[in-house]
Amino acid sequence: FNNELLIYLLKSWLFIFFFFCEVAISVKFIRKIFIKNKKIWLFKIIFQCVM
Repeated sequence: FNNELLIYLLKSWLFIFFFFCEVAISVKFIRKIFIKNKKIWLFKIIFQCVM
């Protein structure tokens, strides 16, 4: 098993892990904003995305 390959796999896994952590934090933050505001905004955004 190649050392460089192992390092590459480790780096990619770390990148994926941190990426998902960032996404999770962003989602929590966005949810707090939506809960504070009205949930109508969420439906408006979903509707715009669908259209």
